[in-house]
Amino acid sequence: MKHFFTTKTIAGLGMLTAMVVVLQLLSNYVQFGPVSITLALFPIAVGAMLFGPFGGLFLGLVDGVLVLLAPSTISVFFAYNPIGTIIVCLLKTGLAGLCAGFIFKLFQKKNYKVGIVLASLSVPIINTGLFSIAALTLFKQLLLAGVSDTNQTIIYTLFVVWIGWNFFLEFGLNTILAPAMFTSYRYIERKVTGGNGTMIKSSYYDELTKQYEKPLFDNLKKFVAIPSVYSDKTKDANNPFGVEVSKALQFIADLAKKDGFKVNNYDNMVVEILVGDETKKNVTIMAHADVVPEGMGWDQDPFEVVEKNGVLYGRGVADDKGPLLSCYYGMKALRDKGLIDGYHVRFLVGGNEESGSLGMIHYFEELKKYQPDLGFSPDSAYPLTYGEKGIIGFESTIKVNLPQVISIDGGVAHNAVIEKCDVKIVKDDEFIQFLSKQEIKYELKELDGYYLVSFIGASAHGSVPWMGVNAGLIALKALGEFYQNQELLHAYQCFGDPRGFGVKANAHNDEMFDNSLCVGFVKLHNEQLSVSINFRYINDVTEQEMIKAFEENSKPMDIKVTSTSPLLYFPKDSVLISTLMHVYQEETGDYQSEPMTSGGGTYAKEADNVVAFGMDLPGWDSKMHAPGECTEKSNLIKSMAIYAHAIQELGEKLK
Repeated sequence: MKHFFTTKTIAGLGMLTAMVVVLQLLSNYVQFGPVSITLALFPIAVGAMLFGPFGGLFLGLVDGVLVLLAPSTISVFFAYNPIGTIIVCLLKTGLAGLCAGFIFKLFQKKNYKVGIVLASLSVPIINTGLFSIAALTLFKQLLLAGVSDTNQTIIYTLFVVWIGWNFFLEFGLNTILAPAMFTSYRYIERKVTGGNGTMIKSSYYDELTKQYEKPLFDNLKKFVAIPSVYSDKTKDANNPFGVEVSKALQFIADLAKKDGFKVNNYDNMVVEILVGDETKKNVTIMAHADVVPEGMGWDQDPFEVVEKNGVLYGRGVADDKGPLLSCYYGMKALRDKGLIDGYHVRFLVGGNEESGSLGMIHYFEELKKYQPDLGFSPDSAYPLTYGEKGIIGFESTIKVNLPQVISIDGGVAHNAVIEKCDVKIVKDDEFIQFLSKQEIKYELKELDGYYLVSFIGASAHGSVPWMGVNAGLIALKALGEFYQNQELLHAYQCFGDPRGFGVKANAHNDEMFDNSLCVGFVKLHNEQLSVSINFRYINDVTEQEMIKAFEENSKPMDIKVTSTSPLLYFPKDSVLISTLMHVYQEETGDYQSEPMTSGGGTYAKEADNVVAFGMDLPGWDSKMHAPGECTEKSNLIKSMAIYAHAIQELGEKLK
């Protein structure tokens, strides 16, 4: 309630209140067969999603008062039971709005679209449910007084039909209108306000960074054009992560040198950009220049920035090249105005975030560089991420005797759901017939002496494997079932569940939600099956407990731990979290969104006193690690101001 009475909230609730009044009046005259349905439910749902549970409660109570004033309500029920009528009228929509707000608040962190749907549907369900209960209990004597048993049955039947028809119409209208109005409101809000989600005037930092918009977008196009994907084929002593990653790091180094910063390139692993008095305490920014492979399904060149309706598309525009440059120009704006004083800023750009963070390990552990005093990584979402799941990399192997299968090869990154899995098999038409009868996407090529079957899935970030379709797992299941191969079936049973149930490594709480298990690679060569797993665990379990679960419950498969990244957690009232939240709220006017936890692993884990801060706005799906990766152009602009403000605010805390 602290920020409930803001100009934005009052204006929005005023508009929705007017809509509730008009629609409730219309409800008395709009008939659908024998039913006069409540038209005012969808703005209640919209208000609950936009302005939280108390916004939904307020609109629901307004609707309840209007229902009380309707002539039909007064004449039928009020005279018989005035107190009961008042309670029911206020409770049914008031509680519906309140619950819708809490439901959306809960699910928007897990799945924004699911939150919209569930909040929209909860209003007619609760409203109709409470009305039905009231009518069958509170008003039972009125409805059935002096009626025979036979006629009572008829009345009950007609009542159920009436309620069902009423609910069907209200449910259908809310399912369509509430999500449509909510998403339209959000879209218009961003367009009108330049993407910051509020009607407040431009901040001081917006004006400070305005002149850097053109260089930001010009350099983003050049930066994205470098396909900086980790490559075993091109890596060597001078290019530890591959030639293209080195090019991307050098691009940033050259840009910073040209702009007059002090720059160090440490072994083509980390670029360090420095500004300010290095004898003072530091604000450290940690971003990365590497990207995941482009994957399938793009309708453009993924390494070209394409703009459509104010949205920029291309691999890296959201993860992490776009946020990196927004933050860089925020820092540059402060430097150019002489505002970095009494502290210094260290901007670290790594080349290996997507495949192990070896660059930062090299920087802090091998080169023994000093730790951040305060800092952030622009590599997640707003408002900020105060907790990140722990991550364990596993390699699971088992010997497979299956002469019909020549090889299996699926996956492009350990932390991405397998989008395509190629299987070479001896020519076996019965297997192809078996596949044709399954609900499986695949492509078939007939080559010399064998078939190449490409199983097709859908990519997703390794932190949310349930959002994708894993082609490698589909291949294991299909081959195992058709050829009755127990090793393949066992691998599928162990690793087929994205929450870890197969190896009894599942866990859930209301703060960090679920453990996740992402199969990133599946390979079968020379009768050796190898499954690479990216596993993420919440703060209710330990790393050792999870390793033990994998080892004990995947036997006879051999389990090897290939990497670990500890769980990160900061108290919400810490200086770092409270300062960044204050900056975000001041720059956006968004006091509803709350700090979150994440399954994603960022550079924040590789240093002290660092959290992930931005750049996705609440509700925006940037499709990180998937085809069509995108970000709003307006968000890149606004983020320059947010990051400039954050750097200066943190610097002031260090003085």
